[in-house]
Amino acid sequence: MSSEKNPGIKTRKPSGKILNSTSPPPRPKLYATTGFLILHLFLLAGTIPGALASEKDHAVPFAEHLSLGVKAKRFTGSHTSFEFGNPFPPSQSPLSRLEFPLDSWWAGVELRLNFPRFSLGTEGLANLSQEADGLMRDTDWGLSSYRKRPF
Repeated sequence: MSSEKNPGIKTRKPSGKILNSTSPPPRPKLYATTGFLILHLFLLAGTIPGALASEKDHAVPFAEHLSLGVKAKRFTGSHTSFEFGNPFPPSQSPLSRLEFPLDSWWAGVELRLNFPRFSLGTEGLANLSQEADGLMRDTDWGLSSYRKRPF
């Protein structure tokens, strides 16, 4: 040990470097871990819509990399909303909100290009029934009162 201006305990590593115990420990590189977590979150976000939609499809390949399929989907818990505000003073926002958490059946066709490392596809779907399950909610806020009044 040596006495220097910097008080603290000095130790020697097997490599011969002198470490000062008052200096902060070296930081680990988090780049690989952060990238790994971001990749997993990205992949997880891509699976959530598939988890919400019940899907049945039957694809028929009619070329080496091309397939055409018939598809039926049940969307559950889908959410559509619409709201608008008052453009005139006192300019409340929102003034009215409509919410549609609806469940519905859809059917259509899918055209897909399949390659060993990726696939690219498009689909066209139409609602099977003009009815949908679920509760619609209409909420209005009055001009004189800012309280929420659902109807």
